[in-house]
Amino acid sequence: MLSLLYKLQRKPENARKKIALLFSISLTGVIVLLWVVNLSFTEGTPKAASGTEEAGPFKALTEGVDLFFTSTAETLQSAAGIFSGFSKERSASTTTAQSESVSE
Repeated sequence: MLSLLYKLQRKPENARKKIALLFSISLTGVIVLLWVVNLSFTEGTPKAASGTEEAGPFKALTEGVDLFFTSTAETLQSAAGIFSGFSKERSASTTTAQSESVSE
C-alpha cells in the first residue's frame, strides 16, 4: 500500500488529479449502487400499520435536536447547582473567617 502511495507521489500533478477524480467517481458509483440495491430490498418489506403516523426525516431531526437541547439544559442546570453549592460553602467559610478575625 505504501509503495502505491509512493508511486502516486512521483506522478505529475495532472495525473494525480485524474486519478483522484476517477477514484472519487468510482467510490460515488459504488455508494449509489449499494443505495439502489438496499432500496430495492427494503421496498418489499411491510409498512407500519396505517393507523400509526410514520415519522419522516424532518420530524426525526427536530426530535433529536429537541432531545439534545433538553439534555444539555438539564446537565448545565445540575452543573450550576453543584458550582453554586461550592460558592455558597466558600462564602460561608470566608464570612466565618472574617467574623473570627474581627472578634480577635
